[in-house]
Amino acid sequence: MWQGWIARLWSQVSSQHLPAGLLAVGGSTGGEKKDAGGQKPGSGAGGGRKISGGFFSSLGSGAVVVAAFAMLSGLLLLSYVLLTYNRTIALPAHPLLTRLMMARLSFNNQAPTDGPYVCMSNCFYWNPAVVFHRGHHLIAVRESTKSHCGGLKILQTAGVLLFRSAFNSVLVGTVDEFTPGVTEATLSWRVPNGQLPGDGKAHFGFEDPRWVVQGDDLFLLVHREMRDRPTVFLARVLQVEPSLELGPCVHLKSVHGDGWPEKNWMHIPHQAPGDARLLFVNSLDPLEILATDPSTGKSSMVYAQNGTGRAYWGHRLSGSTPFIATSGLLLAGDERAAFFGLAHARQDHPLFGFGFGAYVLYLARIALLDDGSWRLTVGDMFNLPTDESDASKRINFPTTVIETPERPGEFLVSLGEMDCTSHVVSLEKSGVLSLVNNMRQQVY
Repeated sequence: MWQGWIARLWSQVSSQHLPAGLLAVGGSTGGEKKDAGGQKPGSGAGGGRKISGGFFSSLGSGAVVVAAFAMLSGLLLLSYVLLTYNRTIALPAHPLLTRLMMARLSFNNQAPTDGPYVCMSNCFYWNPAVVFHRGHHLIAVRESTKSHCGGLKILQTAGVLLFRSAFNSVLVGTVDEFTPGVTEATLSWRVPNGQLPGDGKAHFGFEDPRWVVQGDDLFLLVHREMRDRPTVFLARVLQVEPSLELGPCVHLKSVHGDGWPEKNWMHIPHQAPGDARLLFVNSLDPLEILATDPSTGKSSMVYAQNGTGRAYWGHRLSGSTPFIATSGLLLAGDERAAFFGLAHARQDHPLFGFGFGAYVLYLARIALLDDGSWRLTVGDMFNLPTDESDASKRINFPTTVIETPERPGEFLVSLGEMDCTSHVVSLEKSGVLSLVNNMRQQVY
């Protein structure tokens, strides 16, 4: 069994084209031969005397080979883990996706705690969501005791998970303006976690927020692990001034029954006349659209399609940002309204699986047709680096796309990176709209 695992490891390591120095660990590098003390034979104080005593001399020749092979395998595994953990995804840069502003978010946390089940120190803030509402830039972010930052922080997260659940909270606050470099956000409200039946063993508390804008109403969509499955909750924003205040979180019930995993619903900012329910895409392929009562959390299926059979990068296509409406979207002849957002697909690592998975992004366009049905089209995969490079960290997760009055020619995209840091990247609006408008004639 272990021989097969080592063979798979070596195959994976070799395929990554590690530097020659790493591949030569424990072997000859073509330089001068040295003994175990780092001396050339015969050059040390003892001349060319043999090594006596110690661990290796107590083993037979076969055991020495096995021990050396185990050490070599361990070094290769460690090198490969570090290389894999921090790897990046570089797709060909799209000429129409021009980044104009890149900001890393820092947080001034003034939100009160709501009991012992929150992060008290060494907290990580990631997967932010931003919105411009009634003259304010609002932000919601996940606060957590865990991360995938890499380096020594891996050990911190591992230590947390060994002894207790990872504590998560969703904090809400404001941003004065988004500026290149570092943008500071002030957090003043914590969505109360409380304790609910079936709270997750690995993750506790609300996480991964999204803003939901429907006309003049604003809601906050959050997630929570319950009975080892992700679930979705919704809170109404009661007021922004003089201070932020949210209503209670309402559990959005799955139309597929209790225990069905629900996550990353994409809101469609459209309502039928006289219908106050909110529309969500809870599955992209196959397409499923729900109408949800924000007061009770009860949903009903209003549209469904069979799966397309399209192959995405790794796993199935999943939601990321809510859909938005914008004046620059063109309609096909049979369409009443159109919206666009960002979706993602995750590819698990062939050796380490989900824990080392990597993400790519897709533009998604959804349109309401004249006959009342819906059409979804999905573009080609791309990545969205948060710096000047052409590569994204392997976990690159967008949460919102918005427009703001101070940047009329741009779309702002908020995203989390490596479950560790929070960022906002602005994209030139004309390029994004050109891509989305070219999708309107595609067949899903």
